[in-house]
Amino acid sequence: AASSAQGGVRVILFMRHGQCCHEDEGDELKSLTDHGHRQAEHSARFVAKLFADGRVPAKRALLHSTSRRARETAAKLPGHLPGLEVWNADILRETNPSSNPLRAEEVFHRLFVAPQAGESFTLLVVAHNNIILYLLMRAAGAPIERAAQAWRMFHLRHASITRIEVRAGINHIVSIGAAGHIPHMSVTWNNIQGADMSAWKGGRPDRHKFSGRMVVLVRQADSSPQKAAEQNKLVASHVKGLSDYMVSGHMTVVCTRSALGTAGHIAKLFRAAPQVFPDSITDEPEAGFLQFFTRPTAHSRDTVCMVADDGPVLYWLLRALQLDADQAKAASGSYCIGHGSVTLVNIKSDGSMKVVTVGDTGHLEEEAST
Repeated sequence: AASSAQGGVRVILFMRHGQCCHEDEGDELKSLTDHGHRQAEHSARFVAKLFADGRVPAKRALLHSTSRRARETAAKLPGHLPGLEVWNADILRETNPSSNPLRAEEVFHRLFVAPQAGESFTLLVVAHNNIILYLLMRAAGAPIERAAQAWRMFHLRHASITRIEVRAGINHIVSIGAAGHIPHMSVTWNNIQGADMSAWKGGRPDRHKFSGRMVVLVRQADSSPQKAAEQNKLVASHVKGLSDYMVSGHMTVVCTRSALGTAGHIAKLFRAAPQVFPDSITDEPEAGFLQFFTRPTAHSRDTVCMVADDGPVLYWLLRALQLDADQAKAASGSYCIGHGSVTLVNIKSDGSMKVVTVGDTGHLEEEAST
């Protein structure tokens, strides 16, 4: 996809900084934790592999926030990308877009410029949760007032990657908060109050499973039997891994008939049998949303894995982002998620929903399975 640039393509890879310590203290105290350094290193290697495989345009530059945690995260990239041009900008520092929309909107207009004919370019941006989410929502066509509230609707993991492609002035969202390339042992989503004490606690990250219900949306594997066999194995292993530290092991698996192969692999690891949606679900996915995007009932937390092709998956995601049924169908064209990708939506006990990731395919990489 990266080579088809006759009409011009700009790929923007947003990376959230790695986990930092001294949350709610001065900026220069917020250094990366040991896990934050590992996260940043894994993401730098992942990005370098995208370039090595020709999956993003070779011409590139790095732009990062001047905050310490962003500087330390960005510093991992040049070692894997020789000759990388590096810029920094105060305008990318963390902000609350609802109280400072002018700065956030200025960043949007500077970054999301339609590429010239024949131009092929990758821009790496290392920044912060709120500003990344604002830019994402504006790229998806959300108005300023809605984009300014995006931080209420997402919970990105550290060093995760959000990929947006600009082609002929049209934005295509490929992934949001993707961290499947980071080994499970190093994944975190909350910063640390005070000093980093993980080394004194056996080296394990300080984290707890999400409360409420986690809906795991999986796009079914590729139609090619050879690709499907590998993707099914890797996505099932990834979902099982998430249940060790992030989502509940109380698992319900439900799928469309065409997605039985992928769903069966996942269900087997949880000693469950997949339930099959009625065939009408592809044309009328609202029933699936109403059925499963609810608070858990039998347990304080549980997990529902819904496996289908991209149409229903994107519809369910966009309904979780508070779009109505017609808006969800219309907006799905802005997204381009891959086969075997994972999308996570957390539903709290009060019924509120937050998206953790969209279209994450990092677990399909060789490095993520090691």
